Amino acid sequence: MNFSKTIKTYFSGQKLNRLWAALLLLAITAPAHAELIVLSYHEAHHKLDNNSDFDAMTLKTSELAAQFSWLKERGYVSINIDDLLAAQKGTRTLPDNAVLLSFDDGYLGMYTQVYPLLRAFDFQAVIAVVGRWMETPNGKKVAYGTKSVARENFLTWAQIREMVKSGRVEVASHSYDLHHGILANPQGNTQPAATSQRYNANTRQYENEKQYRQRIYNDLKRNSDLIARKTGKKPRVLVWPYGAHNRITMDIAQELGMPVTLSLEEGKVDLQSPGSINRLLIGHGITLADFVWQITDHYKPQKELVRAVNLNLDDIYDPNPEQQENNLGVALEKIKKRRINTVYLQAFSDPDGDGNADAVYFPNRHLPVRADLFNRATWQLRTRAEVKVYAWIPPEAFSSKTVTLLGDLYEDLARYSYIDGLAFYHAAGLSNDEHELVERARLYRPLLKVTHKKSETPSMNGLEKN
Repeated sequence: MNFSKTIKTYFSGQKLNRLWAALLLLAITAPAHAELIVLSYHEAHHKLDNNSDFDAMTLKTSELAAQFSWLKERGYVSINIDDLLAAQKGTRTLPDNAVLLSFDDGYLGMYTQVYPLLRAFDFQAVIAVVGRWMETPNGKKVAYGTKSVARENFLTWAQIREMVKSGRVEVASHSYDLHHGILANPQGNTQPAATSQRYNANTRQYENEKQYRQRIYNDLKRNSDLIARKTGKKPRVLVWPYGAHNRITMDIAQELGMPVTLSLEEGKVDLQSPGSINRLLIGHGITLADFVWQITDHYKPQKELVRAVNLNLDDIYDPNPEQQENNLGVALEKIKKRRINTVYLQAFSDPDGDGNADAVYFPNRHLPVRADLFNRATWQLRTRAEVKVYAWIPPEAFSSKTVTLLGDLYEDLARYSYIDGLAFYHAAGLSNDEHELVERARLYRPLLKVTHKKSETPSMNGLEKN
């Protein structure tokens, strides 16, 4: 097949001279050999409708064809899950410039737009379907995030079976009904259903660990059984909704026969890592030049100037919930105004300033809770101020506690909050006990990072009042 002719057909009527000049430049700068790259797509249409519910993650078919053409002409090889599993086991090596294509959510465009391109370019792909959406009858609405959309926007099982029969498409689980948020704290934040502890506003209690595990197991098994019943094949791949996962969910996926799990973290793919496989998210409006930059530069370390501040929840806390919310809102605005990108958030309460923890700000098994505030503050900081949040909970603040008890505390901290990492003072490295605490926290936040907080980092009180 002449792929240059193919892409010209898709781009007929556009300014081809500028496009081909860009392609020539990109061909020069692209590497001869690349790591395994896994791409995350969603929907495709010939013409985008500005009023569409899916535009944020939808590509024009012409854009997708241009990307496929560039991959083909640069020697990228489309692999399947058999290839990936063999490489993980060491029985077969992957080809140079291997790429795995994945399409999330099971949109209709997978059949009408993407499938013809897979055949034209001799590519393969994984599609991830949500059971509840698939089981919604025609004429009814699918609960798509906070919106209701027509069931007809999604694939039918007949279309899926046709694609599977071709050998070009493998069906992955995208959960049965975890592709939404659930109530995760008393203040009303909804957070990813797969990794959040459900909060019951009526009883004012969280689900316990046994209930959480059973909820996840039941959901993933239900979707696995559904896919097996409808296609004749049990899924071997689980694509995490929103990329949210932890070690518990991964263990359950493995138990249910899904050894391959895909996240939305960027970076190199480590085939020997027990963690979920990283993917590059290809979104709406991406130019071909942007696409090539993602492919060629995604694994390079990105240096970012850290603008950090200490935030003490004792300064936010107030017995009046309305005043407490106001205090948090003021802090968020100061952080945004000062272009802070990293917050060290103190998770324990030390109102007398003696360095000892009198209580903490998150549910836990052992210590008093001054207020269930840490999750709320973390979520608001990440979503409204768009900063990285590192929990500041030094072991020395709990000097009388055993390592086992502290391990429970760190695990509970991660269980009930969406933190990016943990902050310690020791620039020379962590002690063995501290390493153990980090690993306990990673049960619920496997991607947790560790940073070394500088003693001169300013506090929120040090920021200007206006």
